Amino acid sequence: MAGPSRARSPAAAAPFPSFARAMSPAVIGTIVHAHREEAPARVGASAMAKSWTEVLDCVSPAYKEALRELFKDLHGRAIKFHACEAALEWLKAGQNDAKPPPPVQGLHEPHWQVAKEFALSEGGSHLLTDISSAHQNYVSAAWEAGIELKKAEHAFHLNRLTTESWWPPILAVVEDVYSKMDRLAPAFAQVEGQEAVVYEESHALALEHSRLKEALPDLCLRVLALEKAKVLADANKLRNKAKLKEAADVEMADGTKADSLAVKQMVQAEVRRVLAQNPQQAKGTPPSNANKGKGKGAQVKAPKSFVRKHKGKTGHIDQKTGLPAPLHYGPKQKQRRQGGKKNGQGKQAGSSKQSK
Repeated sequence: MAGPSRARSPAAAAPFPSFARAMSPAVIGTIVHAHREEAPARVGASAMAKSWTEVLDCVSPAYKEALRELFKDLHGRAIKFHACEAALEWLKAGQNDAKPPPPVQGLHEPHWQVAKEFALSEGGSHLLTDISSAHQNYVSAAWEAGIELKKAEHAFHLNRLTTESWWPPILAVVEDVYSKMDRLAPAFAQVEGQEAVVYEESHALALEHSRLKEALPDLCLRVLALEKAKVLADANKLRNKAKLKEAADVEMADGTKADSLAVKQMVQAEVRRVLAQNPQQAKGTPPSNANKGKGKGAQVKAPKSFVRKHKGKTGHIDQKTGLPAPLHYGPKQKQRRQGGKKNGQGKQAGSSKQSK
């Protein structure tokens, strides 16, 4: 007999977006009542969104996947616009500070190899000066052309962010998805005193479609607002870092900060105290550890007798070092080694007492 089926039924769709846990009760209440006709728009959930994907979660599941690429494209348009805007401001700031950008810094002046005498002559110096002037003019012209290029790009991205540019494709996708839906739903009606089943367009789907078209412009504007908020946050971080670095450089230059002065005084007081206890260090001579804390003429104790671990008792006293030596390194052992060498000297191969 076959066991129970392990096939799981498809999970029901979540009633709220995944980030709804961080919402306030007021925002959740707005979402719950957003399906009603008197609700102005279903954009309450997007107030807590932190990315364009979370904004897309506020769209009905029937339209979400069809609108994903368009929302992603809108997000990319906002990123490119803000990146171009930052680059243009940086170019203008560098022009005011006479600091050329990296593309212009790569335009190095050509150096022509000529004789030293010709370069110092009137004709040679005049021609070299003309080459240098031509290079400077070219760098300035390239710099100006680069700024004009960024201005044109900035205008291009700004035009792509207008509502007239991104709204028609989104609306066309919504209408296409709605037109391909099976919208006929059964309804019960009284025909000649009898109940009959008729099929008419679903009121719920029609209401969802109309409410989605009202909410989509606000959701798209929310995507643009999120990218603008991120750019402002990054700009504020950079500005605060620059202010902190400038303040730190000023404090390190003049040493006026109270904390640094207090630490400096504490270090100086500690150094004076240590030098007072060790006058030799104040004179520049290293301190001596020998006979420390003892008077003159104090005798140095002899070192402790050396005991070899895991070798048992020690043997004789070594006359050179005055320390006990191990048993296997005594004078007898030395004599045996030297005696073997002396006995072997002067003997010839094959000789014996009997031959003598």
